Amino acid sequence: PLGELALILLLSAAAALPAVLAPILPLIDLGGHMARYAVQLDAGRSPVLASWYTFQWGLLPNLGVDLLVQVLAPVMGLERAVHLIVGATPPLTVSGMLLLSRAAHGRIGVNALYALPLAISLPDLYGFANFALSIALAFHAMALWIALERRPVLRTLVFVPIGFALWLCHLVGWAVFSLVA
Repeated sequence: PLGELALILLLSAAAALPAVLAPILPLIDLGGHMARYAVQLDAGRSPVLASWYTFQWGLLPNLGVDLLVQVLAPVMGLERAVHLIVGATPPLTVSGMLLLSRAAHGRIGVNALYALPLAISLPDLYGFANFALSIALAFHAMALWIALERRPVLRTLVFVPIGFALWLCHLVGWAVFSLVA
């Protein structure tokens, strides 16, 4: 229903307010991530960075924000890209929680509303960006998994790439989704 969609959008927007209002995200580990992203984006062009650091891509289950930064930073700059991506994680988590509740119960339950403050969780505050993003996306994947329950062939076709994307984002998001599915 339209009322539930409006509720999802309103609560997701409310979850975005801390990131929108903060000029610098006060997340403990985010500075280290941003330094790594700077080395990643430099790709060995700076002699100063190259004398101290190297960066080599590898296929591993902890690349969600890294890949998004690789795409967005050349367009909007590193700090803005990281602020946008990491700031979008709580609203994505809120919308995922609410969509999962709707998929599981046919409506948004009161219990889902009580869970919403957890969207800004300790892993998020510590700056564990890939972990937090993968959990947010896992909620959306779980809601879609339930929605496609009566279409097993389509669900299989859709969830091979979704499962890989979750794994690539962070192993924990993939594991949480796998346990629920």
